[in-house]
Amino acid sequence: MVLEYNIGAIGGGQIGPAQDPDSSYDPATPPESPMGTAIASVGELTVSQAAYSDRIKSEYSNQYALIIDRSSFYNASPFDESGPGGTGVGSIVIQQSAAPGSFDSLSDERAEEISYETPPTTTDAFRQCLGRVWSFKNPANSNEQSPTVTFLYDEREVSSVSSEDMIPRPYRHQCLEGGAKIQLTFEDVSVEWNNIFEKGVYGDSLNLPRKASRLKIATGTDNLLNNRMFYLSLLTDIKAKNSTEPYKDLNTTLNFVSNAGNPPPIDLNSPSPGSTGQYNFKAALSKNELPMRTDGGPSSMTYKKAKESDMPESELNEILNYWEGELLNLLNSTIDLARMDSFYDFINNDYAYDRVFYNDTSFKMQTPMSPRAIELASETNKSILYVDIQPIYNYYSKNYENAVNSKTALNERKIPSIYDVPIEEDNNTPAPLTERPLSQFNFEQYGRWVLKGKTFPDRSEGDEIFYDHIILDQTSNEFVQKYDSIKNQFPFYTNIEFNTPSNRTLTSIFNKSGMTDLLIKAWISNVFTANSTGGTPSKNAPIGPDGNRYYNSLDINPDYRNLPRGNAPSSEAIPPICSSGIYSLSDKKALYNLVPPDESSDATISSGIIGPQGSEVYRQFDVNKFLDGYIKYLYNADGPWTTVAQDSEDRIYTWDYEEFVNKLFLNNSGETLYSDPKDGKYKRNGVNSPEATLGAFVFIADYQNIIGELTRNYEQILNKELSYNETMFYRVQKTPLQQNGAPSNPDANPVQNFWIPVPNNTDGATGVLKYVDTQVKYGQRYEYTVYAYQIVVGSKYGFQFVNSYYSATSDTSAMTGIQANYFGSKFVNYRQSVKDSASNSGFVGTNTTSGNNSAEFLTRGESLEEGANILFMKPEGSHRRMGIFDVICEPDVRLVEVPVYKKEVCVSDAPPAPPEIDIVPLNGKKNEIKINFFPGSVGNEMIPIIIDYENDIPRFDAIRKAQGRELKKLNAPPETTSQLDYVDPMIMFKSDDFPIQYEVYRIEKKPINYDSFRNDGAISKSTKTVIDAEEASAYIDKIEQNKKYYYMFRAIDVHNNPSNPSPIYEVEMVENSGVVYPVISIYEPDPEMLGIKSKSFKRYLKIEPDSMQGILNLDESMQVNEQGVQAQSALNLKKAPTLGIKEQSVFSDINSTNPIKFKFRIKSKHTGKILDLNVAFKSRAIEGDQEIVSYDGTGRKSSNEAEVKSP
Repeated sequence: MVLEYNIGAIGGGQIGPAQDPDSSYDPATPPESPMGTAIASVGELTVSQAAYSDRIKSEYSNQYALIIDRSSFYNASPFDESGPGGTGVGSIVIQQSAAPGSFDSLSDERAEEISYETPPTTTDAFRQCLGRVWSFKNPANSNEQSPTVTFLYDEREVSSVSSEDMIPRPYRHQCLEGGAKIQLTFEDVSVEWNNIFEKGVYGDSLNLPRKASRLKIATGTDNLLNNRMFYLSLLTDIKAKNSTEPYKDLNTTLNFVSNAGNPPPIDLNSPSPGSTGQYNFKAALSKNELPMRTDGGPSSMTYKKAKESDMPESELNEILNYWEGELLNLLNSTIDLARMDSFYDFINNDYAYDRVFYNDTSFKMQTPMSPRAIELASETNKSILYVDIQPIYNYYSKNYENAVNSKTALNERKIPSIYDVPIEEDNNTPAPLTERPLSQFNFEQYGRWVLKGKTFPDRSEGDEIFYDHIILDQTSNEFVQKYDSIKNQFPFYTNIEFNTPSNRTLTSIFNKSGMTDLLIKAWISNVFTANSTGGTPSKNAPIGPDGNRYYNSLDINPDYRNLPRGNAPSSEAIPPICSSGIYSLSDKKALYNLVPPDESSDATISSGIIGPQGSEVYRQFDVNKFLDGYIKYLYNADGPWTTVAQDSEDRIYTWDYEEFVNKLFLNNSGETLYSDPKDGKYKRNGVNSPEATLGAFVFIADYQNIIGELTRNYEQILNKELSYNETMFYRVQKTPLQQNGAPSNPDANPVQNFWIPVPNNTDGATGVLKYVDTQVKYGQRYEYTVYAYQIVVGSKYGFQFVNSYYSATSDTSAMTGIQANYFGSKFVNYRQSVKDSASNSGFVGTNTTSGNNSAEFLTRGESLEEGANILFMKPEGSHRRMGIFDVICEPDVRLVEVPVYKKEVCVSDAPPAPPEIDIVPLNGKKNEIKINFFPGSVGNEMIPIIIDYENDIPRFDAIRKAQGRELKKLNAPPETTSQLDYVDPMIMFKSDDFPIQYEVYRIEKKPINYDSFRNDGAISKSTKTVIDAEEASAYIDKIEQNKKYYYMFRAIDVHNNPSNPSPIYEVEMVENSGVVYPVISIYEPDPEMLGIKSKSFKRYLKIEPDSMQGILNLDESMQVNEQGVQAQSALNLKKAPTLGIKEQSVFSDINSTNPIKFKFRIKSKHTGKILDLNVAFKSRAIEGDQEIVSYDGTGRKSSNEAEVKSP
């Protein structure tokens, strides 16, 4: 199975098996790649740059996300919008391979090539050359801008999935000259390396095991020059290969000694990118392309041309012999530059993970959809994640609503929270909300107090600080349901509900030990400032309660990794969460899959298709460092845990464990915890209680076992296995917005955060999490963003290529103490293990023919303690070689904050139901009628009918957004006013408050439709009378006798929302022979005038296609032979004959997912109520003798034989 992520047209994106595993195309060669020899590093080209914040705001949401560190993603864009048709390969970013922390050791020229916008990749050079790197690729033979995100080289390019096939073909071609197949094998040497280390990862606290893989790469040819070119090609990173001088830093001049005197320098270049463009990872040095000199001339002649020329054979061999040695030197330098030589220092018993390492934390996660998106997409997967955020308006409380929306204005943190409702001790249920007159939950009384500027008795000044962050523990489902059951007693609120993934392997042990609560507390106390509750992550934003600046010792930008000077202001101080290395900001590529509906699409999605967009900043915790510091604190470890210092003028930051814990957990961070009082978990006993210590002891054992199982080794990383991850808790961020959609405050800071831990699958907890946000204002727009905190078990790793020592003697008697330690038992055992691995594959560490050892060594230096990298040989004079190196992985556990869903809501009441009307004559009044108004009593979903375009459209637009019905059809004009252009044309009308006005519309000509009542003079003159519903419930109108009038009525509620119009009433006061009587009826506009086909019926309605639609269309159904002659026999019908001889057929195929649909609207003549039937006609071909199943008029099944039988 090949994991890939398609990003094409709407709905094309998916993470799943590749569709064409046998494809022979070369994904590393995108179409039209006119690249020159040198490729400049330029800004990253992006296509469809809709920000993620906009994409997740859409109702369509996503289903899957593939999240990759930007430094682990090969930034090459397969698009060039400026090219013909926008399909050429152009602007690219080629990254330098460099381990974090190694930037300062690069040469000045290399360092200049690295920009802060284009950080080095933390993917090692060997993995790059194998193409086992995430990147964008175009599909085969396609000019469409629909890239795929997958490995540059994967199983799609080979016929089998053996380890040898990991090596791309160009490298294998280097070894074809008289050679056998290349051998790439893996050995698990985890036990060996765990024995070399005295302790596991964080040995004084967590003691986590490492995983180690030994890679053995044996060449298949006996040609020594080709073998050395093979290894050098396989370890040179992509950026160098795309450079005109890839080995400039390693060896700037290559001078030959020959009979021709002193030739000019000769540079060794990697092959031109050519057709491989930016995907030059497969570029391999070729013997034929080796630069050769000509007598006294420039060094432009290649080996192939020199061999075809008259160059003397002796001189040709002399240069080839020189290249054999020089390639060995270049290979040694390349290994050193790639940080692959010596991960572990046997002399000092130390290793380089603290600063120099490679890593991989790529992971895939399911992301939620809205319920409406699931419905529109016809999604049937019951395990799909959803988020449902709905503003709810229950009833009108005048004083409460005016108070929370007053200009003196309560901020949201001062508005009553449902979770502050007291729990009755006798029955353990929430107390009735309005029984206590001085309770904030007596909403009318509360509103009166607030409007008078008073503090309510059960709220104190300054209480709102504790509502910045609210933690709702949902371990007890019963506790959550108690409050959920009383939410309808609040005037209005926002209801938040979402489900969670089922995998909780790590979450369960964090919950049981109380570690989850500590992590949430640490985030609140240290990441968010005193006047900020979150917002968009930024390295320039202040951090923590003191508003300190961001710091990361491994950041490529010196502005963030350098310490402040001694006279710097206090705001420049480094917060402990950063100096400890726990908190960091990481640039990541987030690639999402949008799920479209069946028939229509929102216009905003058209610009939100995910293309090769730039990276985004993610907050993350180093979980291992966090646990290390806390556990050491619990067990009273001595000494400082983190020391950060620079020179004598810089500040020195030293934190001992106690101070570290105090800073992390004990700050007054302004959070409120709501949980079941019956919950006696020891998390409430403090961070240093005996219960916490015992819990940590049990936690460590579980954590060691689980992490040991979940950590990947290097072979698994190469095989595209992603990091294990699961959701530990959620944060729902609430941001007030202005009417134009911009944040209400200039800093774009949220007003509140709701933290919801994922409970264990015990104690009655369900997979559905809920939060009722009653701290909202009527009519205020809010943006809710849901963040998932994913615990990700990544891997960071180092290489060990040093497997011998550079010495002509093995005598250790004269060695110094350091040298003797270097060649002590650990290294001796390790060296023997490597030799045994080589021997098992038929390779030895000694040249048995010549006895000369120097040819087999890649020396690291002349001093003994620097050791050597050895290439093992085949015995008996063979030039075949085997390179052996170990890759040691340790768990890199991160807690990553991932935005997964965003929705904008506004609490608004529904527009009122149309008023109910009773028109009666007045006794003794021959030209007057009385119109009685009654509020509509039955709520119903209806299509809004616009009467006052200027005022109605913006109000209905706001109501649509509040009800989540704002999604437009794919082809709808952007500024459409037609309600039928919406996917959900109907909205809910109901009487959740009372009317304050009734509008009476009257015209004297027959109306065509409701537009006839618009007072614009287009059809007829309409009179509009407004009745104050608070003053009167009836209206008396004067009319002439024997003249027809047409009335329509609307209700306006307390928020000025209009109802839909009532049915049209035809009223006539008839005078006949002195007798006056009214004729009042509901008027139905003539369907022909409306262009609507209609038919009256009483009880039964039969729907069937026209007879012309059921006739067999022989022209379309008959098969045509090779000569183009139509068959004349019914026996030659196609398998699926075509019905209907009309130009437009009503039939769709039985398997069609998007059939032609017809709407039949049934309207009651008496009540005006409407019922819509959506009907599709589908045809299916019946094989001869196949049973046709139908149903008779009683609903009983009946069978008939097929009328057409095969002979």
